[in-house]
Amino acid sequence: MLNVFNQLRYNESFVDVTLAVDGRVLKAHKMVLSACSPYFQKMFEMTPDKHPVVFIDRVHYQDMKRLLEFMYRGEVSIDQETLNRFLKVARSLRIRGLTEIEEPVSNAVPGKTREPRGRKKPRKLPREPYVPGTQKEPRGPRAAGRRWGGGGHRIGEECG
Repeated sequence: MLNVFNQLRYNESFVDVTLAVDGRVLKAHKMVLSACSPYFQKMFEMTPDKHPVVFIDRVHYQDMKRLLEFMYRGEVSIDQETLNRFLKVARSLRIRGLTEIEEPVSNAVPGKTREPRGRKKPRKLPREPYVPGTQKEPRGPRAAGRRWGGGGHRIGEECG
C-alpha cells in the first residue's frame, strides 16, 4: 500500500495539499499527512479548503522532503550531521514513528506537545496555524515582518 501512495505522490495524482518550505513547494496528500501526524490531522480538520497551502517556517527544504519520504515509504536515510535537525522538525510536526506521541489524536492540538517524562528544560513550541478569516493574525515579535494571506497556513519551529 505504501508503494501505491508513494507512486501517486511522485505522479502528483490526487495531491490535495501544497507545502511551501524554504521558498520551494512540495505536494502531498492530506490523508497521508493526517495519518502520520496528529498535528496535520487537527489542522486539516479545522480547515475547509479543498487544497490548502501550508507555509512551514524555519524548516530546511531537504528536511521536509525527507519527512515526506518517511511518511510515504516508512523509511528514510539521513546523514549523521543533519539527524538532530531532522528529528527536531519531526518532533515539532509530531510525526508518528519518529517521535513519541503521548496523547490520543482526538485530544491533539497543533502547537501543543507534551514534554517527554523527566525532561525539565522548556522549549519553543510551534505556533498554531494561521487560518485566514477564522482568527486574528498573530501579533508579537515572532509575527513581525511576516507576510500573511493567500489562503495559506504557517507552521514551524526554529530548526537551527
